[in-house]
Amino acid sequence: MKQRGMNKLFVFIIIITFGISLFSLLQPTSANHTIKVGYIDYPGFLEKSSSGQYVGYGAKYLEEVSQYTNWDYEFVLDSWDNCLEKLKTGEIDLLCTAQYTDERTQYYDYSQYSIGDEYTIVYTREDENIYYQDYEAMNHCKIGFLSSSYQNGVWEKYAKEHSIEYKSQYYTTETDVLNALYNKDVDMVVVGGLALHENVKVIDKFNAEPYYFITAKNRQDIMEPLNDALSQIYNRNPYFNAYLYEEFYSTSAYSTQPLFTRNEVEYIKNVQSIPVGIEDELYPFSYDDDQQRKGIFIELLEKMSEKSGLSFKPNYYLEKEKNKATFIEQLQNKDALFMGVTKDEYSFHMKSQYHISKSFLDVNQVMIARKNEVFDNQYTIALTKNHTGYESQVYSKYPDAKVLYCENMNACLKAVYSGQANMTIGDAYSVKYYIQKLGFEDTLDIYNILLEPIQLCFVGQLDNNPVLMNIIDKTIDSLSNKEIERIVQTYTVGLKYEYSLLDTIYQNRTSITFVALVIIIILVIIGQSIKKRTELFMQKRETEILREKAELDRLTGIYNQSTFYEKAREILNQNEEDFCLIYMNINRFQVINDLYGIEEGDRLLAYIGKYLKDYMNNHSHTLVCRLTTDHFLILTTQSEYKKNKKIDILKDYPLDFNSALRFGIYFIEDKSLSVHIMADRAAMAAKSIKNRYINQAEVYNEEQRQIILQEQMIMDEIQTAILQEDILIYVQPKYDIENNMIIGGEALVRWLHPKHGLISPSVFIPVLEKNGLITQLDDFVWEKTCQLLRELKNMHCLLPISINISRLNFYRNHLPLLLLDLVHKYELQPQDLHLEITESVYSKDTEVIYSVIEELQQLGFVILMDDFGSGYSSLSMLKDAPVDIIKLDMGFLSLKDDMKRSYAIIEAIVNLSYTLDLSLIVEGVETKEQVAFLQKIHAQYAQGYYFSKPVPVKDYINLCLENH
Repeated sequence: MKQRGMNKLFVFIIIITFGISLFSLLQPTSANHTIKVGYIDYPGFLEKSSSGQYVGYGAKYLEEVSQYTNWDYEFVLDSWDNCLEKLKTGEIDLLCTAQYTDERTQYYDYSQYSIGDEYTIVYTREDENIYYQDYEAMNHCKIGFLSSSYQNGVWEKYAKEHSIEYKSQYYTTETDVLNALYNKDVDMVVVGGLALHENVKVIDKFNAEPYYFITAKNRQDIMEPLNDALSQIYNRNPYFNAYLYEEFYSTSAYSTQPLFTRNEVEYIKNVQSIPVGIEDELYPFSYDDDQQRKGIFIELLEKMSEKSGLSFKPNYYLEKEKNKATFIEQLQNKDALFMGVTKDEYSFHMKSQYHISKSFLDVNQVMIARKNEVFDNQYTIALTKNHTGYESQVYSKYPDAKVLYCENMNACLKAVYSGQANMTIGDAYSVKYYIQKLGFEDTLDIYNILLEPIQLCFVGQLDNNPVLMNIIDKTIDSLSNKEIERIVQTYTVGLKYEYSLLDTIYQNRTSITFVALVIIIILVIIGQSIKKRTELFMQKRETEILREKAELDRLTGIYNQSTFYEKAREILNQNEEDFCLIYMNINRFQVINDLYGIEEGDRLLAYIGKYLKDYMNNHSHTLVCRLTTDHFLILTTQSEYKKNKKIDILKDYPLDFNSALRFGIYFIEDKSLSVHIMADRAAMAAKSIKNRYINQAEVYNEEQRQIILQEQMIMDEIQTAILQEDILIYVQPKYDIENNMIIGGEALVRWLHPKHGLISPSVFIPVLEKNGLITQLDDFVWEKTCQLLRELKNMHCLLPISINISRLNFYRNHLPLLLLDLVHKYELQPQDLHLEITESVYSKDTEVIYSVIEELQQLGFVILMDDFGSGYSSLSMLKDAPVDIIKLDMGFLSLKDDMKRSYAIIEAIVNLSYTLDLSLIVEGVETKEQVAFLQKIHAQYAQGYYFSKPVPVKDYINLCLENH
């Protein structure tokens, strides 16, 4: 009986256990949090494609955010007013395109970081008689607006500034606004720049303002993870916004449409044709191919003609027949141009006689030498005869070299090949073409060098119609990077020598054998796979569909991102070998889509996917995946990478376009890092070689990341530092060395960062100048300096203090009136605030710079030329430049080789300043011997550490009181 009872109990326990297990299996698994995102009809920013996918700048941004938040999205289309109301009431959770206003902060919270900047764009119809900044024609027009749009207030302020009267018509959606324009219900429309529109004419764009994610008030459940995700995105890729903008908006109407004024349009209508001189037989820029002109210059000129409406008439000539200046003069046409003059060549030969345009193409310079070449103290550089503008750079880099001049780059390469020269220097595009010749590739190598890129421009006669040069510059500005890259790719990567069939077979015999073996292996694998799938198809069909959808990329058949990250972590945890993560993408993939169609692009992606899949199957501890579009990841051991890193995956791909791959390699040292961070670092290495055609692989460098993060920190925090007055004003006194008296000072800055301590101006000022933020700092320093002068005036010990004027300030509206208002604000005179302008500022765009300086002098400001003698000084500059005082750089006396000559130069400049009736201050004085020398040659004023280092404001006031 007991035994039977125990059996029943055992069966009962089994049934209960089975029931519990079955119940748990039937419970739904936890899903990702779904966020309702409101959006309006902004074509190009966030819209639903024909395939049902959401695409655009905003969609890509949300996709990146979801990598950190695990959010899913439900998108809700509505008008802007309705979206704001639904956000307030909780019907939606998030909006993506909100600019900051005080009114909105009452109801909404903004993300900590902006997700981009949006211009205010003014459009009209293509046939409308209104042109760029044509304020008279804009007056009394009927203008369409999107209801409640931020841009409406921006336009209202803009219209008041330019005295534009208008009638307003408001619409609910962006589509309605544009339809009103097309249907001639309005004359113009004012909208944001995030929406992409066609068949419109841009007549103004202004006021780029940041926009943000917003939620309803106190939605911390959304805002906190969102801010955390944005912080991680920016820390891992500080240029994320810029990359997205380049992808989605670089081809927009307001980026690629030349913005011509009415005067410029009239000129285009009236001019017959513009003769353009182009040097012939200059591969790959201009050459004859079966009696047809081809090359980068030719296609760029056609593209500029298409954009501008000008008719260009190319005139070809050989360099040895005549020089460029003579060619332009013989055209006997004041509107004649020459295409392909370099910036340095212009400064060297043509500066006083010709106008020069903006650069339409920057080309890197490279060095070519024999493989394993060893340079001794005596070596020769072969240069082309038209390289004269860059001789100074070459001599500076290679001061001991002899120069051998050759007719062209082909002759230079022959000289290196034959041993007449040890190396040659040329532009990367020409070298890429010529070095393909048989013999050169096996014997010569290409090396990167630290020389400035060659800037190619148009040049015309001095009496050339200035309107023409404005049209050329605006047309150059309208050329997108993609347009230029497509043309360059066609005539660099795509331009190859035609070898015979036997040469091709011989040169590629190893690859042909390898490809044949790969094809056989693939066929065998495919055959076995088909057989196996046929046998198991019925019983595994559902399982296979679910697995592929969850783990594999549909197009390429390799792992998707999430599966790769999971399996990569398993491999790293289970193996002690040294691994590396390789980020790979196709260089200029968009160009392939544009030239050959999306179908061909998909075939290329599938080809790469199959190659990587075979590679993974044939190498242990190797994993591959497709991240997005043309981006792939490969995890492999470092030993396998070193064995196979030279394999050319695309070498035998059947497409005339010579595609190239770009690789970023991250050698994994800390396996505990997340795979996502490893992938980011590999991607950062790959992106550091963008626009380079020689080296296509780069290893991750932690120092580069730290520099990028430091620059981003400076850009993010400079405004806060100014507002919180973490920027400190220091003053370095200037002295009369004969009477040992202070005659004034120079205002300088230091950044006392609450976390990083004292940051040198040599660190943050170049970053601000490079990114166009320097004027914010300048305004702060000028204001503080005038406050100090006012304080000194109240103490009756007022001495002039000089401030530095950065180059960017000369392009601000009414700089002279801005400075004049500032000194009047503090009841000062213009001569109390001296203006220091570096010598390098004087050397470029002299017509604009000189005119502003002369206006400042007329208002009473004293102008100092700073750093004279540091790089650009010339007698012609002293003769022509508007300047009152020269600040001579004492760096002359730091020369060790010939002190006697240095002293003679200093003395000559001092005497010359007296002759020209110019005051002179010697800066950088540090020793008693230097002071004695300056007293000997009657140099009266000096500045430097010998007298005083830069001191805080309070210390400077005490010095002035003691001096007084």
